[in-house]
Amino acid sequence: MERVRAGCHALLNTSRVDNQPVSLIEAMASGLPIVSTDAGGIPDLVQHGTTALLADVGDSQTLGRHLQEVFTDADVYQRLRHAGLEQAETFAWSHVGSAWREIYAGSQRDGTPARATESSDVAARPRGEVRP
Repeated sequence: MERVRAGCHALLNTSRVDNQPVSLIEAMASGLPIVSTDAGGIPDLVQHGTTALLADVGDSQTLGRHLQEVFTDADVYQRLRHAGLEQAETFAWSHVGSAWREIYAGSQRDGTPARATESSDVAARPRGEVRP
C-alpha cells in the first residue's frame, strides 16, 4: 500500500453518502491534500479551506475546480498537506486512547453507564470544529 500512496498527489473523494471515512484520515496521515464532497459526517472530520477543499454532493464542477487548485497552487497544496498531517495526529491512539480510558474510568467509579465527557464529546462540538 505504501508504494501506491507514494505515487499519489491528492485524494479525491466523491462520496454521495458517508459517515466519517477512514480513507480521509489515512490521506491526512499520508500528507495528501483532500478534495471531497461534504456528504454526511465529512465536514465533521475535515474543515473546508483548512484540512480539505469541500464541495456539495453532486457538484462535479466545484470538485474539479478544487482539484485544479490543489495541483496548480503550491501554497494551497502545502497548507492542506500540513494541516492534514497535524489533524491526523488527533486520531492517534495516544489521543483517542486517553479519551476512551477517561470515559471508561468514570463509569467504573460511580457505576453509571459510560458517557462522553466535555473533553471527548465530538457530538457536542460545532460542525467542523476539531479539538485534540
